[in-house]
Amino acid sequence: MYVVVYVVFVGVYVVVYVVVPVVMCVVVYVVVYVVLYDVVYVVVCVVVYVVVYVVVYDVVYVVMYVVVYVVFVGVYVVVYVVVPVVMCVVVYVVVYVVLYDVVYVVVCVVVYVVVYVVVYDVV
Repeated sequence: MYVVVYVVFVGVYVVVYVVVPVVMCVVVYVVVYVVLYDVVYVVVCVVVYVVVYVVVYDVVYVVMYVVVYVVFVGVYVVVYVVVPVVMCVVVYVVVYVVLYDVVYVVVCVVVYVVVYVVVYDVV
């Protein structure tokens, strides 16, 4: 009877102080280092994927779209606004300023020649 009680006591002692801690360590190791590591790895991978491939791609796409749109609008404004305005200013300067001055000078010279030379010589 003493041997049976001793074996049961030793068995309970071994189970409580050896088997249970070892099992708990294995369970903690599996939960912490395997499951949580894999979960953290997957979460990090998903976050990196979302940040890099979705956010960065969308930001780059939007930036490229804005750049292309700004360039297109800039070219459109230059071709259809700036160039016609510059051409109008150039035509105005050439026609109304330069040609007007040339015509004015020619008229003045003609008037001078007619009035002062011809009329003066005639009179």
